[in-house]
Amino acid sequence: MGFALSGQEGGPYFSEQDGMQQLVNGMVEICDGVANGKIADPLDEQNTELVESQLGFNSIRDFTDNIRSVQHVYQGLGDEPGATVSSHIASQDADLAASVTIAFLPRLL
Repeated sequence: MGFALSGQEGGPYFSEQDGMQQLVNGMVEICDGVANGKIADPLDEQNTELVESQLGFNSIRDFTDNIRSVQHVYQGLGDEPGATVSSHIASQDADLAASVTIAFLPRLL
């Protein structure tokens, strides 16, 4: 059951707005966790023991994968084309959607 059923009886969210808010909140939490936890904590403390995946040497891949997941939610690279954060934003404010895409998303690749 996906986002497209939001607001319908038995759908995953009470309304499309509720569903969109959940998606955006999740995106913010992921970005915040990467920036202010996974990267900032070891850097600020100058302590490599705080680095995620320090024994597996996967930290950069983990950070990239975390941020790439935000891109996937924003652009809808899953199985529900059209039901994306970017398409919703574009329907409300095309200039804002274009700004996000131009300024932020290309850097995630």
